[in-house]
Amino acid sequence: MTKKDYNPPTASSHSPKGERAPAKRKSTDWHELMTRPRPGRAPSLTPNEEQIFSLIRDHRGEMSIFDIARELGYTTDYTRLICESLGRRDIIDVFASGKCKIPKAR
Repeated sequence: MTKKDYNPPTASSHSPKGERAPAKRKSTDWHELMTRPRPGRAPSLTPNEEQIFSLIRDHRGEMSIFDIARELGYTTDYTRLICESLGRRDIIDVFASGKCKIPKAR
């Protein structure tokens, strides 16, 4: 190696003593924060989600959105909203026919 090939480190390539590299920015995306799985913990449910999940479980793990709405006194639109929320988090399976089912693994 000749003197011409050697490039000594410059002051700008190293941070001065005591300075830290900038920290990684934490995510502020609401959807990502709310749907991120928490290791070792069961997914937390709202009281209405818990009520619907318990009702489906009590009816042998399968029930239609219309029956859930009638039993709890909710509108079918609100019931569908809650069931789809549970479905997005893979807590229940929601079918296009309006059937909600708890997967066998649960």
